[in-house]
Amino acid sequence: MKASSGQANRSAVDRSAMLKLIMAGQVARRRTLEPLRFFDLEPGDDAVLFALDAATPISDPDLAELTGQSLRDLLARLQRLTRLGLVTRDDATTLSPSGQDVAANLVLHWQRLDARLLAGVKKKHRRRFLRLLDRMIGSGLL
Repeated sequence: MKASSGQANRSAVDRSAMLKLIMAGQVARRRTLEPLRFFDLEPGDDAVLFALDAATPISDPDLAELTGQSLRDLLARLQRLTRLGLVTRDDATTLSPSGQDVAANLVLHWQRLDARLLAGVKKKHRRRFLRLLDRMIGSGLL
């Protein structure tokens, strides 16, 4: 049904900030998973790759804490990443040259997504948007 202004009446659900946030989250998740699938990675693998570098070995307990994963889950993940040739494991874990390339590609993809998300948004509004997201995350809403 049309309102007198010529626009369709919008329900409370259509105007819901939470619904829009959920929809945006679904789009963001789909877009961030694209490069993971390309490299045969799973969600959470990127956190491990970003936490590592080639020069500084990290122990399993420290890596689990850095990435917010249980040690059990991390060990299974590291076995798979080792099979993929992305990490090397001796007494600790480091990023392999292939892992460095994959991590760099993931960072580039995320930077492109950020640029598209914030294209045309003034610097002042970008800061406000990021503060709002930080507040939502900090409040436990997200």
